[in-house]
Amino acid sequence: MPEVVQTSDMDCGPAVLESLLGGYGVAASYERLRELCHTDVDGTSIDRLERAMVGLGLRAQQVLVPDRHVLEPESRSLPALAVLRRPDGFPHFVVLWRRVGPWVMVMDPAVGRRWMTVRSLSAQVLRHEMALPAAAWRRYAGSEEFVGCLRRRLARLQLAELGRELLDEATADPTFRSLAALEAALDTLESLVDAGAVRRGAEAARLMGSLFEHGRSSRRDDPGPIPATAWSVRPIAGTDDVGAVLLVRGAVLVRLKGAPEPDDEAGGTVSLRRRVSPSGPSYRRLLLSLVRAGGGAVVMAVVAGLAAAGAMVMVEAMLLRGLLDVGHGLGRHEQRLELVVAVTAFMLLLLLLEWPIRAAALKMGRQLELRLRLWARDRLPRLPDRYFASRLVSDMAARSHQVSDLRDLPEVFETTMRAGFEMLFVAIGILWLDPGAAWAVVLSMVAAMGLPALVNPWLSGADLRVRTHGGALARFYLDGFLGLLPVRAHGAEAAMLTEHETKLVAWMQAGLRFHQAALVAEAVRKLVVVSLGLWLVLDHVQRSSLGVPMLLVVYWALELPRLGEQIGASLLEIPRLQNTTRRLLEPLQVGVEADPSPPAAPPSEHAPRGVALSLQRVGVHRGGRAILQEVDLEIRPGEHVAIVGESGAGKSSLVGLVLGWYPPSQGELRIDGEPLEGAAIAALRRRCVWVDPGVRLWNRSLLSNLLYASDGSSASFDDVLQDAELWPVIAQLPEGMQTRLGEGGGLVSGGEGQRVRFGRTLAQVGVELAVLDEPFRGLDRPRRRRMLAAARRRWSAATMLCVTHDIEVATGFDRVLVIEGGRVVEQGPPQQLASRPDSAFARLRDAFERGQQELWGDSRWRRLWLEGARVRVEEPPA
Repeated sequence: MPEVVQTSDMDCGPAVLESLLGGYGVAASYERLRELCHTDVDGTSIDRLERAMVGLGLRAQQVLVPDRHVLEPESRSLPALAVLRRPDGFPHFVVLWRRVGPWVMVMDPAVGRRWMTVRSLSAQVLRHEMALPAAAWRRYAGSEEFVGCLRRRLARLQLAELGRELLDEATADPTFRSLAALEAALDTLESLVDAGAVRRGAEAARLMGSLFEHGRSSRRDDPGPIPATAWSVRPIAGTDDVGAVLLVRGAVLVRLKGAPEPDDEAGGTVSLRRRVSPSGPSYRRLLLSLVRAGGGAVVMAVVAGLAAAGAMVMVEAMLLRGLLDVGHGLGRHEQRLELVVAVTAFMLLLLLLEWPIRAAALKMGRQLELRLRLWARDRLPRLPDRYFASRLVSDMAARSHQVSDLRDLPEVFETTMRAGFEMLFVAIGILWLDPGAAWAVVLSMVAAMGLPALVNPWLSGADLRVRTHGGALARFYLDGFLGLLPVRAHGAEAAMLTEHETKLVAWMQAGLRFHQAALVAEAVRKLVVVSLGLWLVLDHVQRSSLGVPMLLVVYWALELPRLGEQIGASLLEIPRLQNTTRRLLEPLQVGVEADPSPPAAPPSEHAPRGVALSLQRVGVHRGGRAILQEVDLEIRPGEHVAIVGESGAGKSSLVGLVLGWYPPSQGELRIDGEPLEGAAIAALRRRCVWVDPGVRLWNRSLLSNLLYASDGSSASFDDVLQDAELWPVIAQLPEGMQTRLGEGGGLVSGGEGQRVRFGRTLAQVGVELAVLDEPFRGLDRPRRRRMLAAARRRWSAATMLCVTHDIEVATGFDRVLVIEGGRVVEQGPPQQLASRPDSAFARLRDAFERGQQELWGDSRWRRLWLEGARVRVEEPPA
């Protein structure tokens, strides 16, 4: 089973899918699997993963299995995709590949491949509840799959004979009651046996029979001696007879039934596999490209230098032996001085050898980081918008802070290679002095390097739990700061403290368990390696005489644990660096949007004109659902169109489609007769302005924000400030147009921020398409109308799409589109649509007017006017 580590917090679904496909010999692209599973900031669902597996030819089936049956051979559940519950409570997809005794091979995309105990895995399985007809559950419970698991569990408690009798009695009952009671009684008994309260055999048999009888006679409101948590099925409606409905609890799996199905061209399997097949370079190849860009000769020189430094261990040993041999023969002062000079020269030679190696490793780290930043600078602006929209902002921010971690790669490489070469030459030296110690040397080397590799997955899992709990605490702190005022207003401090204490205790316990595991692993490693070293020394002493060679063997034998510790520490860093490197290089594997071709002439040399839009049966699917369906639309150049509809109807999705954010799932979208794809998207955006409350304001001066999208040939700046009504805003700013607006425009009001966004678009020239999505939200109605009139006047020749909820504003446009359920249900001149009482536009107009009257015409409202930072109470009309 291939190891696939997720590159984002919400990517566990595509990661396990790639691993499963790789296990069955199907190559797939990680990024394309994300798109196939509709992975976004909320992750993906197990239903989408199942559909993707079936579509790719895997014989997959989603099932709900009692959690204690998941790992039993009779359930035939493995291999399977399973859902675990993370320490922070969120679900997490993993692959359960196979069970070997008390161990289960798990491919966890958070840490990679690892082995988990059955008890540890069972404690993390997510329990799901769903309603099922009693007859359907009874058919499943009577199958050999369910009964066989019960039989094995009973035999494990030394109840094989009693188990046969109970199973015969339970399966003879046509209702669900007996089999449900038998399973609940067995769950209760296993918990008692595991806790040491009941012994297997006769004592367990007596209790099992009693629990089974009580379970069969229990009622829904009185489960008897069997705790409610032991019941995997409970009636929620009806009776024990036909028509009862059960609440079934268990583990949700997508299990695989053998090898993939043959390629089916008609069924779409081949085309879907081609669609997800990898096309770009892997992250390992990208990393090699980064290294080669700095010169492969440098890497080879570092490796050669490390090999030479490792060989110096032999030279040091021979020098030490020579010193011990000739030390007594140096009687003259001059001879001893010459020896000191020779040793000093040798030490300087070692220093001169170490200096370039260390400098080269540090330089390689700096160059790796620099090249990655240069690549990111070139590619990030050209990544499609859907890449960022489908990932958490916090995840992308974390990656930007982890770029410097790439410097650790050469250092870990240097440490590992240095210790490896030294261990190799130490082993050669020991075998040179004592060829009979070959087995002891080999075992010592295997233990020194193999034990860290064995415990690494175990420690990685414990470390992941600590980091997950730490992340939950960090999110809790952030939510607490963001919601500080509501928490105080509702008196929720005590509840917040209780929740914080729960998370803090969980984090502390996870940290304690991790350090205990690390301490035990280190103690075992040192005990084994030192024991092997002592065995090597004692074996050599028994076969050799006391002398200088024996001292060298003892010295080198005790060096093996130290070198193994260095290698082990480096190996522990590899999973972290592998995950970090893949996360950092993942954006470089995504296809980028093409650069627009340069315009034939500067914008000032020709008058701007509008663009023509043509949508033919266009549909868009996002997150597994249709947000636009069967859209047929023709918009002439220079036409101004209003788009209205209820919230969630698809208005913003329609303009997002035009801006190139959402590729059409079906149909065709053309701009000026050309398909909107590739370089055409970037070219359109250079001729387009977009006004939306979500447009970012930077923590720069007001002037910088206004000129942010301008290429230097901006319109008359005085007209921009006048039309955007920014002069009053400038008058209130302490440093005028040089005043910083704060992060996200936090130092200005919402309405002032909207005026800044509007002014930024007014500063652009050569506009051929204006997209306004609730452009003046937060502004009073008279100002909205004035600014919209200014926009239509300035962009009179451009094509304009204006999304609005203000029906009165929509009546002033050339044409109105009415969106309902992702479809354009009406379009035409607003006056014509309003004159038809049965039209959707007329219904929206009537609802708008009725809402205005009910909201503002009710005399029970008390009116407060805020003007010039002063509150004025308006007296109600007489």
